[in-house]
Amino acid sequence: MVRIINVSAIAAFLVTFDQHEMTIIEVDGVYTKAQKTNLISLSAGQRMSVLIHTKSDTSKNFAFVGAMDPAMFDSRPPSLDLNATGYLVYDDTKPLPLEAPTFTSYDAAFDDFGLVPNDNLALLEPVNHQIVFNVNSGHYFNQNRCVYESRPNLPKHPLTHSCPDTLSTTSPTWSPKYPPYIQP
Repeated sequence: MVRIINVSAIAAFLVTFDQHEMTIIEVDGVYTKAQKTNLISLSAGQRMSVLIHTKSDTSKNFAFVGAMDPAMFDSRPPSLDLNATGYLVYDDTKPLPLEAPTFTSYDAAFDDFGLVPNDNLALLEPVNHQIVFNVNSGHYFNQNRCVYESRPNLPKHPLTHSCPDTLSTTSPTWSPKYPPYIQP
């Protein structure tokens, strides 16, 4: 099993192992029904565990490649190499491959939206309340910061999934413009 993590901040990352099939078994900590593929795509921060189907013939070695999706960049320096190459070494006395696998299309990657959790739990109930949280990133006071409704540093405390019943919506810790929604 190989655990692959996209540690980029922006770019999607595609991974393939030359002439090897992978079986996806887990995504972001959730075990899934097994799904075979030759090419996976990981969003920024996404994690995926795969089984690599190895060869019984050890007469040669194989390359694998991770490639950042160039469509994710508005511009990039010409010196930026979007690909990283590694090797599956079956026999260290044999040469490493001279060429890494290439992609004919970045759209050919497996669409993980159709993966099914292994626990067979039903989906959550239909949405009955929508919270609109407008977030933008910007550069303020010489630091990268999040901006909420075009004002930096609001609310004063991080939002959480739920709050104690004793927390009042008039608490001075919340801005009047941004009252909390208390999850029942």
